[in-house]
Amino acid sequence: RLSQPLVDIPAAITVIDREMIRASGAMNIPDLLRLVPGMAIGFYSGSRATASYHGMADEYARDMQVLIDGRSIYDPGFGGVSWPDMPIDLDEIARIEVVRGPNAAAYGSNSYAGVINIITEHPADQPGTTLKAIVGEDEKRSIYGRYADVEGQLAYRISANYQEFSGFDHIPDAEENKWLSLRGDYTADHNNSFQAILGASEGTYEEGFNDVAQQVRKLDNKYNFQQLNWRHRVSSDNEVQLHFYHNFFEIDDDFQSPVLSKVIEDSTGVNPDLFALGISLAAGLAVPYPDYATFLSELNLTDSPLAMSFLGFKSHRYDLEMQQTLSAIDDVRLVWGLGLRQDSVQGIWLFHTDERITRDQWRIFGNLEWHMRGDLVANIGGMLERFEKKAPFFSPRLALNYHHNHANTFRISASRAYRMPTLYEEFAATAVKLELEMVDVNGKVVKQRTWKH
Repeated sequence: RLSQPLVDIPAAITVIDREMIRASGAMNIPDLLRLVPGMAIGFYSGSRATASYHGMADEYARDMQVLIDGRSIYDPGFGGVSWPDMPIDLDEIARIEVVRGPNAAAYGSNSYAGVINIITEHPADQPGTTLKAIVGEDEKRSIYGRYADVEGQLAYRISANYQEFSGFDHIPDAEENKWLSLRGDYTADHNNSFQAILGASEGTYEEGFNDVAQQVRKLDNKYNFQQLNWRHRVSSDNEVQLHFYHNFFEIDDDFQSPVLSKVIEDSTGVNPDLFALGISLAAGLAVPYPDYATFLSELNLTDSPLAMSFLGFKSHRYDLEMQQTLSAIDDVRLVWGLGLRQDSVQGIWLFHTDERITRDQWRIFGNLEWHMRGDLVANIGGMLERFEKKAPFFSPRLALNYHHNHANTFRISASRAYRMPTLYEEFAATAVKLELEMVDVNGKVVKQRTWKH
């Protein structure tokens, strides 16, 4: 949270700057992260990726904090980041700072394995109109447009993107995505500046396998965010920032397997009516089943899907934070602040309730940089967090940097970090409903229902 040269930073860090981004040839942010030592990138479906440090993750990387211009894009529902739904293009990124290792002292829980901090270009540094089109194999197509300008004290940028991809051969992972973003930076006077950033995206993604027991399903994702920042310069060595943002993420993930007759036909290659006749003969029935419908009727079954699931959910994150940076003493700089956050999730099929489930959090943090002498720098800091219905916990850090000469620095650092469970991990109440039709002694059809949690 302090602007520091690399030699004074209390953690291992990799900076991917604008020059490296241009030279990399990367198509997306996860591809860029391959350049970071120890970072593991896996594409689990098409261009949908997961990024983690030392491979400690699955599809939902729950141990990495990811920030864009100070706004966390970590999803509180399932964890991780849905990279293709983020309304940002590589041409808009000024640099990416990756802290390799725990950084909860500065950014709180879920900065367990590291922090990916993405800083975008100021609109004033990208004036004019930019159009970019990409066409590649497997129906990979995208078009991106941006316009930025400065009007008096206001600098602004509007950008939009559309892309589609048919996916890899023999795997249903086609995708289509579009997004729009708007940023405005207003300098009111020498001591006050304001920033507003808005963005929204919609994406459709295929998942599943070409298998007789299931069919390809489509995920419909919707994402939007609103972000407001106010920076107030009290004096040359005293600056205050007020930061607010809201994230919204929605997934509709409906799955239905093929009906029983199709499963039989695809797996055996036999017509369902002939299959019923074969079962009759194999069982030695005196009167064979004349057709497949009679076969199902005798077993009190219907030609319906073997399995269905509805895993849609909505998540919100509201975050308000105040931060103050002080450097009143020549050899000491201090940044401290406090914040409030509310995460919520809603999904009847995952949480067995139609009500929104919320979790509140407050936090207070501080980090101090002390130049003990010309060649020795100490960084001391920590964050105290309190989640609703949980005891407070503290994430401290102490680091010493020794500058042996202009080219070599030795650092020793100790820190502690926690990972807060996602809302799904904490509140999931998945239910499986089994419904059977039976005939009682009087010939009446009755239904038996069983719920399992």
